[in-house]
Amino acid sequence: MKFLGWRRPDGRVGVRNHIAVIPSVFCATKAAEMIANQIEGGVLLRHPVGCGQVGLDLEFTARTLTAMGRHPNAAAVVVVGLGCERFKPEELYEGIKETGKPVGMVVIQEDGGTMGTVVKGIRIGQEFARQERRRPRVECEVSELMVYLDISDICIAPFHKNPQHESGVANKIYDYMLGKKPLIVSDCKPQKTLVEKYNCGLVYSGKEEMKSAIVKLSADPLMRKTMGENGYEAILRHFNMNVVKGDLTGLYDEIHSGLNKP
Repeated sequence: MKFLGWRRPDGRVGVRNHIAVIPSVFCATKAAEMIANQIEGGVLLRHPVGCGQVGLDLEFTARTLTAMGRHPNAAAVVVVGLGCERFKPEELYEGIKETGKPVGMVVIQEDGGTMGTVVKGIRIGQEFARQERRRPRVECEVSELMVYLDISDICIAPFHKNPQHESGVANKIYDYMLGKKPLIVSDCKPQKTLVEKYNCGLVYSGKEEMKSAIVKLSADPLMRKTMGENGYEAILRHFNMNVVKGDLTGLYDEIHSGLNKP
């Protein structure tokens, strides 16, 4: 199956053609918002991080913001930095530039304060928008689309306890298992029982336990692989439609035989 999309310099395809404006730290968000509002197709990718972070926390921020900019739905990116953040705007700029897409950078402490930065950022973003208006869509295969499960290491189901979530397991849990992804789930009884029975993830109750579970799985590739495979095997053996079909067919045969007895 084919669709019309935009092919990026790195070969990936997007279904949107946004000009993404990404602050490298939340302190630069207002300037980034003012820039995005003046760009045709501009989208502000707002976030609350980037300052005072260290270690794994800082690494997660760097990886996440870079991945946002590298996403094929972003045709071009304007990075907006403050100038004193731990995750430097230059690092974000270089990480996105590797894809070959157009990237610009403005830094508040280097480009004339907030207003100087906004003016420069708008000029860069509007030029990107002008270039993208002329870019035609091309025919692409559906199989080329980025699937979030393919680029995820861990899948999280942070449901709050309530009558709905205590009554069954959400369909996306089974999607994650079929995708061989380890799970981190809140302790709603149905998903807690599922995860513990098949050893396909970690269960938490409370914010601190959730953070610990994320750190634990992130640091242990073998555990992620083992739990992901356990979940996949559980789907094949116990939640496969062929298994359900066999059970239902057997039940029907029993009922039918009973009705036909004299």
